[in-house]
This record gives sequence, C-alpha cells and structure tokens, in this order.
Amino acid sequence: MCMNSIELQLPDVSKRTIYLTDVIDNVSAREFTEKLNEIDFEDYHMMKSNIAKISSLGVDVDNMSMPPVKVFINSPGGYIYDALSIYDMIHKRTDMMCVCSGKVMSAATFILLGFDPELRFATENTTFMIHQPSSMTFGRLKDMEEDVEETKRLHKIITNIYLKNSKIPKDVLDKIYKEKKDYYFTSKEALKWGFIKKIV
Repeated sequence: MCMNSIELQLPDVSKRTIYLTDVIDNVSAREFTEKLNEIDFEDYHMMKSNIAKISSLGVDVDNMSMPPVKVFINSPGGYIYDALSIYDMIHKRTDMMCVCSGKVMSAATFILLGFDPELRFATENTTFMIHQPSSMTFGRLKDMEEDVEETKRLHKIITNIYLKNSKIPKDVLDKIYKEKKDYYFTSKEALKWGFIKKIV
C-alpha cells in the first residue's frame, strides 16, 4: 500500500489469529499469552514505523488502528484459574474478536464473555454448556473445608462474569445451577442471552 509514495508496513492478518481448541490448562494459557504478547509487540513496532511515515505528510494519525486479533474457540473447557487468566487478558480490550465453532463449554464460556459484546460470534451448530465449578475435595477435613471455600469464591467470580457480560437472567442461572449438572444450549439461545452478537 502507498500513500503519496510512502510505503506503509501492513500487518500479516494470518498471524493475528489465536486458537483455543483444546482443554484450557496452564499450557494453553501460556501459549495464548505468548501469542498475544507477540502480536502486541509486532503491532507496537509496526504502528511506530507507520506513524513516523504518515506524520511526515502532516496526516492525522490518531485514528490509526490494526485489524482485530481473531480468536477461534472450540474447547470443552478446563481449569478455572487458567481460564480466568485468559479472561483477564481479553477483558477490556476492544481490538479482539471471537468466533465460536464446535463446542464452547464450561470455562470456555466465560472466556468468551471477556470479549467486547459486539465482537462475539458463533457458527450455527455450535454447542454451549455451563455448569457449576467442581471441587476436587479429598484428604484431611481441614483441607476439604478450605477447598470448598475456595470453590465457593470461584463460583461467585464466575457467576458475576455471566451476569455482568451476558443477558442471562439471574433466576435462570440459579435454576441451572440448582437443577442441572451440565446445561447445554444452542447458538440461538446464546444469541438470545447475549453470549454472542451474531450467528455467522
């Protein structure tokens, strides 16, 4: 691309894609972080180079932006702490979009809710599933009591994420927690409840 004979550096869109297509654990969370940091690093240097070139023409560069980082989710879920680390990296960013396909279950559902509400999409036959967090209690009584308390704390965090970032009513969520081990729903329900903006 050229602007008055000045060549601009353009991002490689294919390198701005991240896949969450397996169990969410410390490995996938680390890989996600590394990939996002790599994209941000390249963006910084590319924008710096372009701004310097365009500024030399006296053009306003305040509205310059990179193409969105695209994240594909097809995951059965996984470990809560690792999923929350990914959620925290995504939350409040407006330069990332999500496309759900296949399955978005358990911890993957609240990772999805970390994206800007306008930038969440799903294919027609995607299956979603939510449930209460599990407590793997074993060992001494004191250990089990502490584990249960920690699970309750995590349950509260996740519930707040659902209620804050989707349109699912609290009474519906409470009913799911009370009556269902695993609650499966379709893309149409995800659209109705504000998990996604559009079916693509």
